[in-house]
Amino acid sequence: MTKTKSTGLKKFWNSAPLHVFFAAAYAPLALLAFNLDQVAPGVVVRPLWMSLALALGLLLLLRVLARDWRRAGLIAALFVVLFFSYGHIYNLLKGIQPGGIALFRHRTLLVVWMLIGAGGTWYFWKKPLPLATVTAALNLATLVLVVMPLTQILVPVIADGLAGARSGRGPAVETGSASPSANEPDIYYIVLDAHGRVEIVAGASGGPRIITGTLQAILAVLVDDAGALDAVASPRFHHQWRPDVLRVEDGIGAEARESLAARGHHIMPETSGSDVQLIRRSGKGWDAACDPRKGGSPAGE
Repeated sequence: MTKTKSTGLKKFWNSAPLHVFFAAAYAPLALLAFNLDQVAPGVVVRPLWMSLALALGLLLLLRVLARDWRRAGLIAALFVVLFFSYGHIYNLLKGIQPGGIALFRHRTLLVVWMLIGAGGTWYFWKKPLPLATVTAALNLATLVLVVMPLTQILVPVIADGLAGARSGRGPAVETGSASPSANEPDIYYIVLDAHGRVEIVAGASGGPRIITGTLQAILAVLVDDAGALDAVASPRFHHQWRPDVLRVEDGIGAEARESLAARGHHIMPETSGSDVQLIRRSGKGWDAACDPRKGGSPAGE
């Protein structure tokens, strides 16, 4: 009976395209593992089940068309990999500009991705393949991939839980529950792209003006694609609800001030703004700048 069970499990492992779901789960789990110190583990639940649901829908559709679970699994896995890898490959290649010519734009890379998808679909659909061997190998490889970020996620979560249980105070780390304290370290704002890579790091001094100062510098990068120095040097304004006063720096022109006043804002000159320091990712690496209001220069290249 044990041998029969073993044979049945082996047959299932060699025929079921589990690798489609492992590949679909890897992307959100890896993103969470990379940013575990920034977000709570629970944020992965929605993107994880959505990724798995879309993978299941794609697999079922291809099963109807290909009339074979293993071939449908190979094609579905190909599209899952192409989907989740596109952004990473684009970010890797977009800075390569031989002779100043931007070869790797979306319109060219998308064509390459479509050709890979079409060629791979034809190959997996028509060519004679050792489907059992390929399916088993992919199941094992993608399972290992999923175990890696899962381990990175579970080990610190379990360790925090055990530490909290020993001290009788619950988990050792709680997100968003601590009140501000003079003894806490400085706060920096980290902006990530859709693939979890750091795009911007910004911090400031200036008490209540820290939030508005860093926000305006970050928006200058995200909206206007400003360089680091332009982003921190641009004139800023500040409003903190009470007092009901909009403080503006000298660099904001008279026309803008009159427009703001016409909308009911009480305009006053800004005399003690924030000093923002910012690092942003650029096509050639990192671009850093210190606020000229305070002076200084970046420590590295």
